[in-house]
Amino acid sequence: MSGYAIENLLLMDSSFSRETEMELDPAKLQNTVNVDVQSSKPDGKLLVIMTVKFDQMFADKIQATASVTMIGVFQKTGDSELSEETFVNINAPAIIYPFVREHIASLFLKAGCGSVLLPPFNFAAKRNG
Repeated sequence: MSGYAIENLLLMDSSFSRETEMELDPAKLQNTVNVDVQSSKPDGKLLVIMTVKFDQMFADKIQATASVTMIGVFQKTGDSELSEETFVNINAPAIIYPFVREHIASLFLKAGCGSVLLPPFNFAAKRNG
C-alpha cells in the first residue's frame, strides 16, 4: 500500500486559563480560533506541528483561553499520487485537528466552562485562500 501512514500523534503543549466568574450563555459569547500549521522532515519522517489557540470572550474581554500544540509523525510509504506538499498542508492537519478539538472541549468541560466545540476547519480553503 502506498501513501502516508501516521506513526504517532503527540501532545506537545497544552495551556488553559479562565476567569473565576464567567458568562456561560453561548448566545452572549464570542469565540475566536487561530490555527497554525508548520512542518519539518527530520530523518525522512514528516512532522506536522499544529497549534490551535482558542479564546472565549464576553463583553470584549477574554474570559477563558486555551492553546494546544500537537505533532503528527507521518511516514511516506511507496509512491503516492498525493504530493508531499498537499499532504502536509491539507491532509495531515485534517487528521490532527479533531484530536485538538477534543482536547480543548475536554479542558473547557473539566474547567466548568460549559460545552465548547471548535468549528470544523477547511484546510484546503485556507491553503487556496
